[in-house]
Amino acid sequence: MDVLLIEDTSSDAVLIKAHLKGAADKSIRVSHVWRLEDGIAELEKRTFDAVLLDLGLPGFAGLDSLRHIKTTRNDVPIIVLTGDTSEEQALKAINHGAQDYLNKNQLSGPVLARSLHYATERHNLQEELRHQASHDPLTGLPNRKHFDEQIEAAITSTKVGHHNCAVALLDLDGFKLVNDLGGHEAGDRLLVEVASRLQACTRNGDALARLGGDEFALLIHGVSSREEAEHAAHRVQESLTTSVKLGTTRHKISASIGIALADEITADSPATMRRELLRNADMAMYAAKSAGAGRKRYFDQQLDDSLSQRSRIELALQSAQQNGELFLHYQPIVDLDSRKVVGLEALCRWQPPGQAMISPEAFIPIAEKTGAIVPIGRWVIQQACSDFAEWKSAMSEGGSNDLSIHVNISVVQLSDESLVLTIADSLERYSLAPTELVIEVTESCFVQDQDLAFTVLSEIRNLGVGLSIDDFGSGYSSLGQLRRLPFTGMKIDRSFIAQLEDESREGDVFLEAMTTIATALMLTTVAEGIETESQAKRVRDAGCQRAQGFLFARPARIEDVIRSSLDSQSLVNC
Repeated sequence: MDVLLIEDTSSDAVLIKAHLKGAADKSIRVSHVWRLEDGIAELEKRTFDAVLLDLGLPGFAGLDSLRHIKTTRNDVPIIVLTGDTSEEQALKAINHGAQDYLNKNQLSGPVLARSLHYATERHNLQEELRHQASHDPLTGLPNRKHFDEQIEAAITSTKVGHHNCAVALLDLDGFKLVNDLGGHEAGDRLLVEVASRLQACTRNGDALARLGGDEFALLIHGVSSREEAEHAAHRVQESLTTSVKLGTTRHKISASIGIALADEITADSPATMRRELLRNADMAMYAAKSAGAGRKRYFDQQLDDSLSQRSRIELALQSAQQNGELFLHYQPIVDLDSRKVVGLEALCRWQPPGQAMISPEAFIPIAEKTGAIVPIGRWVIQQACSDFAEWKSAMSEGGSNDLSIHVNISVVQLSDESLVLTIADSLERYSLAPTELVIEVTESCFVQDQDLAFTVLSEIRNLGVGLSIDDFGSGYSSLGQLRRLPFTGMKIDRSFIAQLEDESREGDVFLEAMTTIATALMLTTVAEGIETESQAKRVRDAGCQRAQGFLFARPARIEDVIRSSLDSQSLVNC
């Protein structure tokens, strides 16, 4: 055991060393200094197992000397030696970090040896508890609390030294899939492997932490430019390029990274700066993840404006349905041979009071992310069936039948246990035949979770309801998936229709290929986005039966659709 004795009285120093030499059952090496300054210098140079500190050093009153040592080295146990027998003083010393408090007049070899033994044990236990409170038990990395402290210390240092620091937040791509396939044990092994790789590529002086789940964080010191922060992010991405073997399966891993720089924040206090720095990095990480796996993104003002708008939409969306701000527009679907209306597609719209209409492209993804799409989706199904029953009644008076209502559902809604029941109840409530309802889903619904999609869509199809794949050709579906899933129709994405204006006629080739697939699978085809007579003719020549687009009608409220439908059964332009 290496012990540092800080004692300015020669006779006391000799006596203490003699006590330790005679009483110890193992070697105790004592290094003696006369002044506190020399003791602090020794502590900065080397490691000691314990410090014996005389409180009566010249120039230091009360517990000042103890405070100085704790400031220099907080990781070494300190035993205070004093002639003051006051219990109040002893309690103060313990509260300020001393492990023990001994009266010089009552010292002996066994007393000193026992005090050193218990002091080191207590200190080690306290350090272990402190480590557990500040570190992640799975990976051994600092946790969020400790990382917050490291950021605030770095920010304080930044202000003093006029250098910059950055935070990079990392979120693993596809981690949920590993958990789903291999269970939580596989997920834990992956996290440990990722932590090991990140530690290996982290520079000395930088700080790495696991914030929870599959999210890690890197504090980068001494950053003079965005390029330096990008180098650190690049090292992280490079460290994850090699796949990880878990059991018999190898998994490719990547991380989405958001980076924020401290000198781009105008807040004053370190705590406020830390919160804003983490917020900025988190927003950048979200933007990177939205752009695709393995991306990195810096925080900037444009991103701040965009995500602030997103936050406002998210907050307003919570009450939009209850406040009656949501409504439906309907776009007719026409038969290309007769130009008669054969169906309507329900399109959700949102207009807050006194504001312009919010684009579905702006609020639907937010509704999906927050889960608000589930109650909104239930309302859309019910309202669409109600409006369709009204429209069908009006159309029947004009001699039309065999009509259908098309309703889009999100991949998130497939996890709604009441989805199938909502559809069945809506059909019954509004006296609709199942064949009059067509549920439309995009390819992402069955790309993300094929088993769930197959189960839920099969239950919907068993009701007798039609199923159509929306925006076909814009995703990543395979013929095998199309054959397995119980579709009855296919909507050809508008991007293919736009290509029909190209004189190269490549668009016609793709269109004919898709209609051939639909015919082979006995699917009804609908072409979206028809805006010209030329497109309508080429779509029809390619074998597509139905279409919708501005050439025929723009989306409108149900009352306008009913009025236009009654004016002309053969729809030209509503």
